[in-house]
Amino acid sequence: GDTFVFDVSSASGGITFPDSTTQTTAASGGTPAGSDTEIQFNNAGAFGASSDLTWDGTYLMSDKISSTASTDLNLYGGSATSGKITLLNGFGNHITITPSGTGDIKLQADQIIVGDDAGVADAIITTDGAGDLTLSTNKGTNSGTIVITDGVDGDISITPDGAGAVEVSGA
Repeated sequence: GDTFVFDVSSASGGITFPDSTTQTTAASGGTPAGSDTEIQFNNAGAFGASSDLTWDGTYLMSDKISSTASTDLNLYGGSATSGKITLLNGFGNHITITPSGTGDIKLQADQIIVGDDAGVADAIITTDGAGDLTLSTNKGTNSGTIVITDGVDGDISITPDGAGAVEVSGA
């Protein structure tokens, strides 16, 4: 194959091509578009930029990410085999959060709210198959549990931890 030599030691520097010619200058691409930190892109042969997509040297930031009208939007954590978030295309479709392998999904907040913004629709928490639904605290360690057993005539078990008690009070 052909050999290209990058000469950075001489005063002229440059790239020496296989035909022994040397290129010591590079063509300029023009003036960048947009403001500082905005990502540059080819906009019909000219530099384009958008304040909606920026890079500060550490973080790639955007307040608007979308897919084309006919595709889902997938966000991956490092590679296509890691966990992902999928926003399914179309009105009324689901948002799917899929951990990698046996990974967990963590919702880290003081309060998790389930339901619509208007607060008028019933909220449902369910399993996506034939598994039981278990509610516990402290990652299941030193915790009582509530287990809703899957299937017809399945039991609902309330099991306190240690000397704990099940308390039911009424008005």
